[in-house]
Amino acid sequence: MGKTSKKDRRHFRTVIKRGSIIVSIIIILFVILIQTPVYPWAKSIVVMSVYSRYESGYSLLKDKNIQIKIPGGLQTKEKDWYPFVMTFNDDRGFSGFMGEPMRMTVLYNFGHFSPLKGYASYYDIDSPYYNSFYGAYGVSKGSEEAFGFIDGEVDHEAISKVPEFDMVRLVLESIGSYDNIFEYEVISEEKAELFNEDDWLVIDAKITVNGSMHTYKKDHRAYIQYGKPPKASSVEERPAEDFAVVDMVGRIYAKHYEEKNITLFFYCITRDEAVIEAWNIDIMNQTKLIMH
Repeated sequence: MGKTSKKDRRHFRTVIKRGSIIVSIIIILFVILIQTPVYPWAKSIVVMSVYSRYESGYSLLKDKNIQIKIPGGLQTKEKDWYPFVMTFNDDRGFSGFMGEPMRMTVLYNFGHFSPLKGYASYYDIDSPYYNSFYGAYGVSKGSEEAFGFIDGEVDHEAISKVPEFDMVRLVLESIGSYDNIFEYEVISEEKAELFNEDDWLVIDAKITVNGSMHTYKKDHRAYIQYGKPPKASSVEERPAEDFAVVDMVGRIYAKHYEEKNITLFFYCITRDEAVIEAWNIDIMNQTKLIMH
């Protein structure tokens, strides 16, 4: 093996030096980045896109050969919702909540995550998207019974358990609120056409539940997707207490598919009825349901 020349050694040292400078610059830029609101926004987008894809791989919908394609905030004109709809499964949790074997997949989206503020409007009490969600649920009993319906008639008590489990157990408890209330009052119900099928049930309801705004005390895993709650100086008006109760409205489309033993729900829960009407136009009109 030949000896390394002085020229080669100088070139090697130069490469090492330049590499060290580049690494140092990258480290400095990263340290600066994590001090800005852009970092929690970027972390949320990256982590939730990967985690959602993982969850969709073993969902109830996949097992039933059902595809649901719901637009996210990237498909709407306004800065209203998070860029994409996410997937989460909790068969065990919902089974425990209902007291019988169940399967449950949640498709969900929440208020716009601002890279300038570093948190989602899900926390912003000045926003019409405060505490708001939309998406879909797929629910199936371990038995052959139709979840949400008894002998073809709607079972409002069972249906109300779906958003209750979602908003209280999956959402509020994930950000540190454990003493929660959930009240659900049906305002109207009627048949509606959806996906060229005229036998969907549409339910409008009043929902009273704890709000998301609270004082940051310690980290919670769900802060990865929503960001940390804003400080008092970041909002015009702040509730007198953490997780203060808020009156909301909800719209749910429901239908049971006997051949697949699954009940599907499409929902929007928010404070502002105008948000529901916009959801109908901008989101539901573009949503695709594909049965294989």
